[in-house]
Amino acid sequence: MIELDEFSLQINIIDTVQWETDRRFDQETVTNSNREIKRSPWFQIFGTTETGEHECLIVHGFFPEIYVNCPSNPNELEQFTSELISYIERDFGDTCIKSYDYAEYIPAYGYQDKCKFIRLFLVQPDQQQQLGRHINAFAWNGKPHHAYEAHFPNFIKFLSKYNLTGFGYIRLKHAWRVKSILSRYGTEVHCRVEDIIVDSFNQHSQLLSHLRFIWAEQRDLRRRLGISSQPPVTSTARKDIIFTQRPPTIKPSQAPPLTQELEDLLKYIEVFDPDKDPQKLIEEEKKTQLEIDSIMKDDSGINYHTPNSFVEGRISQVLQPSMSQMKEKPLVQTIASKLLKSKNVLVVEEEKNSEESSSKEKTQNSQKEQDIETGEHGSQFLKVLFIEVGCSSRGKLLPNPAMDQIVCACFTLMIDKEIIEKVTFWVGPNLVIGEKVEFFSSERELLVGVINYILKIDPDIIVGWNIERESVFYINERCKILGIKDFYAEVSRTGKNPHAMDEVRYIEGRLTVNLWRVVRHQAALRSYTLASVSDHFLGTKFPDIKQSQISYWLHSAPFRFVSYCRKRATVIISICLAMNFVEYYCELSSIIGADFASTYSRGSQFQIESLLIRVSKRLGFCLPSPTRFEVSQQRAPMALPLVMEPMSGFYSDPVLVIDFQSLYPSSIIAYNLDYTSIVGRTEDANTGGRLGVYEHKVPTRVLEELLENGKIINTPNDVLYVTKDVRPGLLPAMLDQILNLRAFIKQTLKKTKNAKMKSILDARQMALKVIAACTYGYTSAHFSGRMPCVELSDSIVECSRHVLEFTLNYIEKNYPELSVLYGDTDSLFVMMPPASTEKCFQFADKLCEEITSIFPSPIRIKIEKIYRGCFLVNKKRYCGLVYETADQQVPTFDVKGLEMKRRDSCPFTARVMTEVILSIIKTKDIKEAEVIFKQNISKLCHNIIPIHELFFARELRLGTYKALEPPGAFVARRQMSVDPMMEPLYGQRLQYIVVSSSPGSRLVDKVVSPEEYLERNMRVCTKYYVEKQLVPALGRVLETMGVDVSKWIKNVSVELNRLPLYIGKGSTVIEQFCVSAQCPLCGNQCSTQSPVCNRCLTRAGRKQSLIELIKRIKSCQKIINENGERCNDCIGDPGTTVNCCMCSGCNVFWETKLAEEQLNVYQSYYNALKRLVN
Repeated sequence: MIELDEFSLQINIIDTVQWETDRRFDQETVTNSNREIKRSPWFQIFGTTETGEHECLIVHGFFPEIYVNCPSNPNELEQFTSELISYIERDFGDTCIKSYDYAEYIPAYGYQDKCKFIRLFLVQPDQQQQLGRHINAFAWNGKPHHAYEAHFPNFIKFLSKYNLTGFGYIRLKHAWRVKSILSRYGTEVHCRVEDIIVDSFNQHSQLLSHLRFIWAEQRDLRRRLGISSQPPVTSTARKDIIFTQRPPTIKPSQAPPLTQELEDLLKYIEVFDPDKDPQKLIEEEKKTQLEIDSIMKDDSGINYHTPNSFVEGRISQVLQPSMSQMKEKPLVQTIASKLLKSKNVLVVEEEKNSEESSSKEKTQNSQKEQDIETGEHGSQFLKVLFIEVGCSSRGKLLPNPAMDQIVCACFTLMIDKEIIEKVTFWVGPNLVIGEKVEFFSSERELLVGVINYILKIDPDIIVGWNIERESVFYINERCKILGIKDFYAEVSRTGKNPHAMDEVRYIEGRLTVNLWRVVRHQAALRSYTLASVSDHFLGTKFPDIKQSQISYWLHSAPFRFVSYCRKRATVIISICLAMNFVEYYCELSSIIGADFASTYSRGSQFQIESLLIRVSKRLGFCLPSPTRFEVSQQRAPMALPLVMEPMSGFYSDPVLVIDFQSLYPSSIIAYNLDYTSIVGRTEDANTGGRLGVYEHKVPTRVLEELLENGKIINTPNDVLYVTKDVRPGLLPAMLDQILNLRAFIKQTLKKTKNAKMKSILDARQMALKVIAACTYGYTSAHFSGRMPCVELSDSIVECSRHVLEFTLNYIEKNYPELSVLYGDTDSLFVMMPPASTEKCFQFADKLCEEITSIFPSPIRIKIEKIYRGCFLVNKKRYCGLVYETADQQVPTFDVKGLEMKRRDSCPFTARVMTEVILSIIKTKDIKEAEVIFKQNISKLCHNIIPIHELFFARELRLGTYKALEPPGAFVARRQMSVDPMMEPLYGQRLQYIVVSSSPGSRLVDKVVSPEEYLERNMRVCTKYYVEKQLVPALGRVLETMGVDVSKWIKNVSVELNRLPLYIGKGSTVIEQFCVSAQCPLCGNQCSTQSPVCNRCLTRAGRKQSLIELIKRIKSCQKIINENGERCNDCIGDPGTTVNCCMCSGCNVFWETKLAEEQLNVYQSYYNALKRLVN
């Protein structure tokens, strides 16, 4: 054993394990019973040192903690403790509790005073949650007592207590290097929790102190880029995200009312001449600066202050205000007073900073950014290994691990987004493919080589496209078949297999990532095949080679097989890089203070709790752990966000969309809505009652004192809160710093030009956005939540709703020229008088400034976009041409909730709807839109549109349907009857097409897969696509204009009119019914006994008819040849054809298929006509 004076390690992966007590580092006995502790809880941390070496650190001496509230009478404390310990030991044994002590905290559920808690230290971490539920059933002297912080994972408590984060460094003043006990490394480093160095920080100003490194890094980056770290502000401006004083009153003698100025501007834009030179808008960077309400002057952290009071003195003696009072008074007294702030509240930036030094900044910034490196950036030295395998198969069947062996394995090692090594393992003859290849004589040797290679590389993360069926899963299954030891255990970082408490992984000490699942979570696509995902993220199609072709390559052209496997692996890596997957989760881990594995695999509640436990301990609170039964006993939620029924119709005038930025988090901060500040319902204030999951009552004396001093807030749902100067809430304090930091990062992001730095900053601001957005959801998780409070969640909704309603009424009252058309949760659609886009934005800026000044900080409204021609259909369904900035030259088409964007419709419906609606918006001509509609119907019926536009792709969850399964499930089961390996993954979107069938057939009898459609040469059911898909979807939009789309298809054939092969006289009786009565050249009626009509058969027309058929044949051949060359370039094999690929979303594929079909048809008519002429 070697003693180390100092040691530091980056935390990449952390596990809680139970292992045999080590007398050198662990406590050997239980304090209470003096019993021996046979197995002690350890933290097993895998990470990298500052020099990039991988190490395993074992931390001893941190025992799980559970808090239990004690009686208020000190004389009863000893007896209570004795009975509680006896109650626990009866069911869990006398070695369950290592020791206990007492501490004072404020219960973080309802407004309460500080009380005494008994803190229990447990021996076994896996008993923590079970013991918490057991304690919640304990009552003493008829009063129930509750467990606190029993639902938090032990490692989260550890990271919080010692101010550690995922991918941050754990620094030790003493450590010991010993021979490995748990890991495969030769040695391990062991330490006690007392040896951890905790960085000093100000607990009052740095509630999220683990973010101080990010703040310091941001200030350093801004200095290097020449960006001001502290925006100059006026003496009366906001210093922080919360007002420190009320807005100053503007006397009429000092400045004209802002309302009057806006009215003058509104009158001006009605007669605005677009030929005149308009006033330039404020620069984009200045708009972003307005979002930053607080930027630290030094390293001490973020200060938070008391907000404006919220409806002070609204409570009557019986504490029940009437509804009329609620509607008459605005949410905040400053609203009713209509005190407007000065226009120069915040001086964004001095003119000289944007003009005099602009040229100098452009030349210097790019050079400075080349040298910028983040100090403790998360993905430093993080090893990511991509693994994909190539297997033999049996013809068209997919590889089955029970039968088909692995012949190829592709590895790519990446560190910090840089590819370090590419290696291919191959069972077969020597090949030269331009990359490193290792050859093996058998599959067994290859699998042993795979195990040795993974142990040699020692990756932190193993990534596969589909680890549920392929990649490491397939390798593990083949190891079982061949009798090799458990693959997952062999490649783990632990020499033995300890019991992991906190996270179930395939491989101990490493994280396995299913990239397909990550893509499905982050991107809304119609299909999640590798080809579709590649097209979305990379802009290039990846060939979806048929399994039969892959099998052919393996046996006849192994070079092509290996090249295809290698190319597939490369595309998967490119997708991962384009998604910024590793970067995002590394930054999210650093921000929430958890490890990568938990951040990636756990939900939003875990992320909020990781931050809450840090804030609560710094403010002296203790978080409760209610049982599932207690959660289920809550009142039902009553509040709903404001979602108005829109004034449906088509609007050609400008429609302004204004949006409250982060309205729910802002309301939480502005009005101090929190677990710790909530007093209770007004109706229960005197007697007490149910508050969320517990019974709660504030002493009458305390409540009266708060009322007398005006320290009570009454929200629109009649729930009482104390103001922030009485008790700052946990959620407001947490969100205060999160939103502040995000605004700071967003401004830096706009100035940064370095691609790597942009990636890091974008990942950070997205992580902060996600956390802020899901905070409300944590309070309202009434079914699966771990600490919900229905009164709190209703208050958040009602306060936000009241803000939106007040804004709506304010606009309608003060600006009769404007008309509010629609409101949705945090945004309003306001129709404006006709004006240029630039003047509309100028007016909108003024309007948003005025409305923002009414509400307490940080509630802020901004311009989201302006529609110039839009349809409002119904709730959450609208579309139109939109401008997002004043200098945008070409508008974009924006769609919400309609079939043009919904993934449960087919692309054909979306495309035709888009063309028709855009035509109406641009030309205002219904007749032209009808022509476009009928042209597309004609193309559909004549089979000249890409077939992939008719594919549906909907999610499948086989085994979960109680009633009739959806159409896609029937397609999946037919495929599985042929090949069991084609079973779709849970949540996979399976493509299918609707084909013609006998009259009266069900829809499920008409659906087939794209492969079956091609193999059987089936006919599309065009009537279904027109009458059941296109017409209803388009009709719902155009009926707002009084247009009946169903009339457009009257007297129009919607049946498929595909020209069949010419059969001739020698056909069977059944084939005679399939003979076309339409001339293939001119479209006129012709005899079934003749290939063309009489006019084309005349002596003068015969030659011309033959020439026309030859032209069409050559045109089809040209398309086939050109597309064949494009397919060869895409696949990378000059000997392949389009038939070896099945990329359903590729236009080239379907153009070729259509050309081949038409070639066969025209060739049959040409041969028949030629025989007739001769």
